[in-house]
Amino acid sequence: MARRKRSPAKKPPVSYDQIIKSILQKHEDPQIILKLKSPGLAPLLPLMAGNPKELVQKAQDKIKKAPENRASTETKRELLTALNVLAGSVIRDKIFLRRIISEIGTMGENYVVDYFVSKGKAIGLLEGKKKGLKEGHYKGTRDEARKGILKVLTKRFGIVPKDLPTKLAGVKELNRLEDLLVEAAVCKDLKAFLRGLG
Repeated sequence: MARRKRSPAKKPPVSYDQIIKSILQKHEDPQIILKLKSPGLAPLLPLMAGNPKELVQKAQDKIKKAPENRASTETKRELLTALNVLAGSVIRDKIFLRRIISEIGTMGENYVVDYFVSKGKAIGLLEGKKKGLKEGHYKGTRDEARKGILKVLTKRFGIVPKDLPTKLAGVKELNRLEDLLVEAAVCKDLKAFLRGLG
Protein backbone atom coordinates (compact mmCIF):
# COMPACT_ATOMS: atom_id res chain seq x y z
CA MET A 1 0.00 0.00 0.00
CA ALA A 2 1.49 3.27 -1.12
CA ARG A 3 1.50 6.28 1.15
CA ARG A 4 0.07 9.51 -0.12
CA LYS A 5 2.19 12.59 0.16
CA ARG A 6 0.68 15.35 2.14
CA SER A 7 0.67 18.70 0.52
CA PRO A 8 1.93 21.48 2.72
CA ALA A 9 -0.92 23.11 4.60
CA LYS A 10 -1.82 26.50 3.29
CA LYS A 11 -1.69 29.24 5.86
CA PRO A 12 -4.91 31.17 6.04
CA PRO A 13 -4.52 34.87 5.29
CA VAL A 14 -3.68 36.96 8.32
CA SER A 15 -6.61 39.10 9.39
CA TYR A 16 -6.40 42.51 11.00
CA ASP A 17 -7.90 41.03 14.16
CA GLN A 18 -5.05 38.54 14.37
CA ILE A 19 -2.46 41.29 13.83
CA ILE A 20 -4.05 43.45 16.54
CA LYS A 21 -4.19 40.56 19.02
CA SER A 22 -0.58 39.73 18.31
CA ILE A 23 0.51 43.35 18.72
CA LEU A 24 -1.28 43.81 22.00
CA GLN A 25 -0.04 40.50 23.40
CA LYS A 26 3.58 40.62 22.28
CA HIS A 27 4.37 44.28 21.56
CA GLU A 28 5.54 43.17 18.14
CA ASP A 29 7.94 44.90 15.81
CA PRO A 30 6.25 47.99 14.31
CA GLN A 31 7.45 47.01 10.83
CA ILE A 32 4.44 44.66 10.66
CA ILE A 33 2.17 47.69 10.38
CA LEU A 34 4.57 49.99 8.58
CA LYS A 35 4.83 47.49 5.70
CA LEU A 36 1.06 47.33 5.20
CA LYS A 37 -0.32 49.35 2.30
CA SER A 38 -3.28 50.62 4.29
CA PRO A 39 -2.81 53.11 7.16
CA GLY A 40 -5.75 51.55 9.04
CA LEU A 41 -3.63 49.99 11.79
CA ALA A 42 -1.17 52.89 12.11
CA PRO A 43 -2.84 54.22 15.30
CA LEU A 44 -1.62 51.03 17.05
CA LEU A 45 2.06 51.86 16.45
CA PRO A 46 2.64 53.63 19.81
CA LEU A 47 1.59 50.41 21.57
CA MET A 48 4.31 48.39 19.87
CA ALA A 49 7.96 47.78 20.74
CA GLY A 50 10.05 50.94 20.49
CA ASN A 51 9.97 54.61 21.41
CA PRO A 52 6.28 55.65 21.54
CA LYS A 53 6.96 59.24 20.40
CA GLU A 54 8.96 58.08 17.40
CA LEU A 55 6.26 55.54 16.59
CA VAL A 56 3.62 58.28 16.75
CA GLN A 57 5.65 60.28 14.22
CA LYS A 58 5.89 57.26 11.92
CA ALA A 59 2.15 56.60 12.31
CA GLN A 60 1.34 60.22 11.48
CA ASP A 61 3.52 60.06 8.38
CA LYS A 62 1.94 56.78 7.26
CA ILE A 63 -1.57 58.16 7.75
CA LYS A 64 -0.93 61.56 6.14
CA LYS A 65 0.94 60.13 3.14
CA ALA A 66 -1.65 57.45 2.38
CA PRO A 67 -3.15 57.91 -1.08
CA GLU A 68 -6.80 58.94 -1.32
CA ASN A 69 -7.81 55.51 -2.65
CA ARG A 70 -6.50 54.00 0.63
CA ALA A 71 -7.79 56.66 3.03
CA SER A 72 -9.95 59.71 2.41
CA THR A 73 -9.18 62.97 4.21
CA GLU A 74 -11.99 62.23 6.68
CA THR A 75 -10.59 58.74 7.32
CA LYS A 76 -7.14 60.22 7.87
CA ARG A 77 -8.56 62.64 10.45
CA GLU A 78 -10.30 59.76 12.22
CA LEU A 79 -7.13 57.66 12.19
CA LEU A 80 -5.12 60.58 13.60
CA THR A 81 -7.76 61.00 16.32
CA ALA A 82 -7.51 57.29 17.18
CA LEU A 83 -3.71 57.63 17.17
CA ASN A 84 -3.95 60.46 19.68
CA VAL A 85 -6.21 58.45 21.97
CA LEU A 86 -3.95 55.40 21.90
CA ALA A 87 -0.79 57.51 22.20
CA GLY A 88 -2.29 59.06 25.33
CA SER A 89 -2.29 55.64 26.96
CA VAL A 90 1.51 55.33 26.71
CA ILE A 91 2.77 58.92 26.43
CA ARG A 92 2.38 61.34 29.34
CA ASP A 93 3.85 64.41 27.58
CA LYS A 94 0.75 66.62 27.27
CA ILE A 95 2.48 69.16 25.02
CA PHE A 96 3.36 66.39 22.58
CA LEU A 97 -0.22 65.08 22.61
CA ARG A 98 -1.67 68.59 22.14
CA ARG A 99 0.52 69.01 19.06
CA ILE A 100 -1.09 65.90 17.56
CA ILE A 101 -4.54 67.33 18.26
CA SER A 102 -3.62 70.66 16.68
CA GLU A 103 -2.35 68.84 13.58
CA ILE A 104 -5.70 67.06 13.32
CA GLY A 105 -7.40 70.45 13.56
CA THR A 106 -5.38 71.77 10.60
CA MET A 107 -6.92 69.08 8.43
CA GLY A 108 -10.37 70.68 8.72
CA GLU A 109 -13.53 69.51 10.39
CA ASN A 110 -13.41 66.34 12.43
CA TYR A 111 -16.48 65.10 14.21
CA VAL A 112 -14.60 63.49 17.08
CA VAL A 113 -12.32 66.46 17.78
CA ASP A 114 -15.17 68.93 17.25
CA TYR A 115 -17.36 66.93 19.62
CA PHE A 116 -14.80 66.99 22.43
CA VAL A 117 -13.97 70.64 21.86
CA SER A 118 -17.65 71.62 21.97
CA LYS A 119 -18.17 69.39 25.02
CA GLY A 120 -15.24 71.09 26.74
CA LYS A 121 -16.59 74.53 25.89
CA ALA A 122 -20.05 73.60 27.16
CA ILE A 123 -18.65 72.25 30.43
CA GLY A 124 -16.49 75.36 30.84
CA LEU A 125 -19.46 77.62 30.15
CA LEU A 126 -21.65 75.74 32.62
CA GLU A 127 -18.96 75.86 35.31
CA GLY A 128 -18.45 79.56 34.61
CA LYS A 129 -22.17 80.23 34.95
CA LYS A 130 -22.36 78.29 38.21
CA LYS A 131 -19.35 80.14 39.59
CA GLY A 132 -20.77 83.46 38.40
CA LEU A 133 -24.15 82.76 39.99
CA LYS A 134 -22.51 81.75 43.23
CA GLU A 135 -20.28 84.83 43.26
CA GLY A 136 -23.21 87.04 42.26
CA HIS A 137 -25.35 85.62 45.05
CA TYR A 138 -22.52 86.06 47.55
CA LYS A 139 -21.89 89.67 46.42
CA GLY A 140 -25.62 90.45 46.52
CA THR A 141 -25.91 89.05 50.04
CA ARG A 142 -22.96 91.16 51.21
CA ASP A 143 -24.44 94.29 49.58
CA GLU A 144 -27.78 93.65 51.29
CA ALA A 145 -26.03 93.19 54.66
CA ARG A 146 -24.26 96.55 54.20
CA LYS A 147 -27.55 98.25 53.29
CA GLY A 148 -29.21 96.65 56.33
CA ILE A 149 -26.46 97.95 58.63
CA LEU A 150 -26.86 101.48 57.28
CA LYS A 151 -30.68 101.30 57.61
CA VAL A 152 -30.56 100.10 61.20
CA LEU A 153 -27.99 102.71 62.24
CA THR A 154 -29.90 105.50 60.44
CA LYS A 155 -33.18 104.42 62.03
CA ARG A 156 -31.64 104.21 65.50
CA PHE A 157 -29.25 107.18 65.53
CA GLY A 158 -30.27 109.47 62.65
CA ILE A 159 -27.43 110.68 60.46
CA VAL A 160 -24.45 108.35 59.95
CA PRO A 161 -20.90 109.45 59.02
CA LYS A 162 -20.38 110.02 55.27
CA ASP A 163 -17.43 107.60 55.15
CA LEU A 164 -19.36 104.72 56.78
CA PRO A 165 -20.55 103.19 53.45
CA THR A 166 -16.91 103.17 52.26
CA LYS A 167 -15.74 101.54 55.50
CA LEU A 168 -18.47 98.90 55.19
CA ALA A 169 -17.51 98.29 51.55
CA GLY A 170 -14.03 97.37 52.83
CA VAL A 171 -15.51 94.48 54.83
CA LYS A 172 -15.53 91.51 52.42
CA GLU A 173 -16.44 88.57 54.68
CA LEU A 174 -20.15 87.87 54.89
CA ASN A 175 -19.88 86.52 58.45
CA ARG A 176 -18.30 89.77 59.61
CA LEU A 177 -21.05 91.81 57.93
CA GLU A 178 -23.71 89.68 59.63
CA ASP A 179 -22.03 90.29 63.01
CA LEU A 180 -21.95 94.03 62.27
CA LEU A 181 -25.67 93.97 61.45
CA VAL A 182 -26.38 92.43 64.85
CA GLU A 183 -24.04 94.96 66.48
CA ALA A 184 -25.88 97.82 64.71
CA ALA A 185 -29.13 96.58 66.25
CA VAL A 186 -27.82 96.25 69.83
CA CYS A 187 -24.98 98.80 70.25
CA LYS A 188 -25.57 101.52 72.89
CA ASP A 189 -24.59 104.36 70.52
CA LEU A 190 -23.04 105.11 67.12
CA LYS A 191 -19.56 105.63 68.62
CA ALA A 192 -19.61 102.12 70.09
CA PHE A 193 -20.53 100.71 66.68
CA LEU A 194 -17.73 102.64 64.95
CA ARG A 195 -15.19 101.44 67.54
CA GLY A 196 -16.29 97.85 66.89
CA LEU A 197 -16.01 98.42 63.13
CA GLY A 198 -12.34 99.37 63.58
